[in-house]
Amino acid sequence: MQIRTISKDNTNVIKGIAILSIMLHNLFHHIAPMNIGENEFYFSANLVKEFLHLIGSEPFEIINILFSFLGHYGVQLFIFISGYGLAMSMLKKNSKWMTFVVDRLKKLYPLLLTGIIVYILWTVVYKVHFIGNYEWSALKHKLLFIHTFLPNEGLSIVGPWWFFGLIFQLYLFFPFVYKLIKKYNSRAFLIICLICYIWIFISQYFYVNLKEVDLLQNIPGHLPEFAFGILFALNKDKKINNIFGILAAVVFVLGNYFHALFPFTFLSITYLCMWAFNSSLLKKENVDKKYVKRFLAYFGSLSMVLFAVHGFMRGPFNAIASTNNNFGKTLFVGFLFVVSALGVAIAANVLYKFLVKIFDKCIIIIRNGLNKIRNINITSTVVNAILIIALFVSTALVTINYAIIPSKGLIVEVDPTEQIYLGESSKLYLHLIDNFQFEKRQRYMVATISFDIKTTDKLTKLPCIVCSISKNNKNLLWKSIEIKSKTKLNSGEWETFSATIKLNVYGNPIHQPFKCYLYNSKNANFEYKNIKFKLEEI
Repeated sequence: MQIRTISKDNTNVIKGIAILSIMLHNLFHHIAPMNIGENEFYFSANLVKEFLHLIGSEPFEIINILFSFLGHYGVQLFIFISGYGLAMSMLKKNSKWMTFVVDRLKKLYPLLLTGIIVYILWTVVYKVHFIGNYEWSALKHKLLFIHTFLPNEGLSIVGPWWFFGLIFQLYLFFPFVYKLIKKYNSRAFLIICLICYIWIFISQYFYVNLKEVDLLQNIPGHLPEFAFGILFALNKDKKINNIFGILAAVVFVLGNYFHALFPFTFLSITYLCMWAFNSSLLKKENVDKKYVKRFLAYFGSLSMVLFAVHGFMRGPFNAIASTNNNFGKTLFVGFLFVVSALGVAIAANVLYKFLVKIFDKCIIIIRNGLNKIRNINITSTVVNAILIIALFVSTALVTINYAIIPSKGLIVEVDPTEQIYLGESSKLYLHLIDNFQFEKRQRYMVATISFDIKTTDKLTKLPCIVCSISKNNKNLLWKSIEIKSKTKLNSGEWETFSATIKLNVYGNPIHQPFKCYLYNSKNANFEYKNIKFKLEEI
């Protein structure tokens, strides 16, 4: 099969698929049943087993489950198409390193500023308060594109914005990578992959306590997909072996079961998607496909603005879907979320274009000034070398620092063994942890809970487990999970339940009360004993 040139329309189609996958993933992976996590930044073989189990046990939740576990791979499509598009542009017009970086920044920076401005407006209007010192500090790091190198800052404030740090790094290195691949073709690509995977494996195996700074949020983690996009552009009309597509599918599947292959899942799914997409370009389109293509292309044309604004809009939709959720309600909430984000993106796109014009004028003024000063003459090769050394040395220093002093983590345990009765005359809430306060910023935590339960009623509706953190009577975190019986819970018989809940904390939880409780929504008569609760930082 030959590699076909990807047109501008088809590029937008790929971006449309990518952004819809990312948006639905970021919404659904906080909503039951598939709210336990995914193999994105951290690996767990149990996640794919739970994923397959839920597909069989919750068939009506198939859309939620698929996007929750797989939707984040839309990021790889963005990375690939960025490398491909930049290489195609460079083939038409070869730019100097500084000119190229400035041209990228004048589009990237206004996009990030657009997201920040809309985020501040959203906070004021929806949350009815202005952003605080923690938010300002995190925004400062993002404006400098250094947040993915700082402890616990990669996913701060707006989780998807970690991508801005990565794409900025990729832009810095693109001219260097492009020249290597153009000169040495697949040999350069393989060497780049080898260096990156060695770096990733070091972080995954030798520095297993490194949680604060994640290389999968930085250039070593995703340079292979970016370089693959460049390789694809420089080898158009050449033949590719279909066997590689089958091998990519095998590597991707095994990479979700075995930690040793996990780092290869990102490149393998990228290759698999582009192999399938390239095959579709050889087929004649029917009328129905044209309508779907137009729909996806439209979303693709707004993809970057959608990416900038959708992350912080998830809160209210997550809250709605998490309350007595069912598959119909979840899908409807997902539809409302996409439509709402699209409306905000259309309005934000006007602001984005305005900021781009301002940046263009500022850059023209600066260039005119620099043209008058030509005392410094540094070649692009020297600049590239300095940047490479600075990036990898700084990353190594951060890695070594946190490997020598591993985080002890946060572990809180309670084990009330006495029997507790909760009936119609009792309070609806059984507090397992009440008013516990964090002493440092937290982002991701895992709560593990187990207990024995016995009902003295004939009701089958069991209580919910709820975790929450509040500040000024507003929720920074609210997560619930339903308790489901593996067998029929007969009246008067004890049954043991256990659950693991991944918690993603928004805002600043320092010195704010954390609560975990069982919510008995039906006022049924239950008895509990052997309650064990564990909260730990990941």
